[in-house]
Amino acid sequence: MNNEPIQNFSNLLENHKDFDIKIKVGTFSNDNEVSLLDIFIAADEIGLVEISQQVEKCLLENVSAWKVPKDFNTICKYDMFTNLHETALNFKRNEALGYLKQGKFFKALEIYEEILKNCPHNAENQERASKWDLSHYSFGSNEISELSK
Repeated sequence: MNNEPIQNFSNLLENHKDFDIKIKVGTFSNDNEVSLLDIFIAADEIGLVEISQQVEKCLLENVSAWKVPKDFNTICKYDMFTNLHETALNFKRNEALGYLKQGKFFKALEIYEEILKNCPHNAENQERASKWDLSHYSFGSNEISELSK
């Protein structure tokens, strides 16, 4: 068996020969290069079920496990990962709601624009982005002046 690193995984599972998969666990040279979502997608693509399940669980439970906005943009390209897609959408919606509650309307609008750009055909997103019920919140002069800019 050749111990050389495999550069292209696309034909790996089609080959009927025995093969070894070695995963080096450690730190990455640049935190911006690889995210848990990237690891999940790679593990799913090459059939590493246990790894993909563990990483998916972490992503579903922890907003801090996501590299935003990169991971949000990435997950929106994959229709087959429904749970992660919905979780990412909920994280972004909650982020927008947080800005609305603070009276940071333009920041909330930016978040909804990002959601709509990545998921333009989602009716729920369209409705949430176009109808903001702010009647339950009271805003001071700072928040109101942001709207009048």
